[in-house]
Amino acid sequence: STPEQLADFLREQMTFREDNELFGRRDYWQDPEEFLRRGEGDCEDYALLAQAVLERQGREALVLSLYGPGYAHTVCLFREGGYYHIFNQDKVIRCKASSLEEAASFLCPRWSWGAVARRFGRRGRAVQRLRNSA
Repeated sequence: STPEQLADFLREQMTFREDNELFGRRDYWQDPEEFLRRGEGDCEDYALLAQAVLERQGREALVLSLYGPGYAHTVCLFREGGYYHIFNQDKVIRCKASSLEEAASFLCPRWSWGAVARRFGRRGRAVQRLRNSA
């Protein structure tokens, strides 16, 4: 019933594995049900499952992909108490960010660009782009 309890569940029940290992391809976005059945996945799979569960709990949640020099990662952001917080795989980071960009900078200070993403088929698609102005 809390983000921290969801993080505990993911830590205990799920295993991180790269798409290349699991599917023989660079990028494959599992839907939450598939990820739960398989018990293995990578960052976007964790983010999509966290988003689905948090939304069912009545929280605003979104998937954010970030890119920078030598960096590509996908997380779930959720709003609580008027702030964005980060759900990073099986960890909750209470960063109290007032914007998506502030949350992105908290996670990766050197990010270049990012995107609020949605799953379309087996891939992610940007629905809102962000740039790091810092």
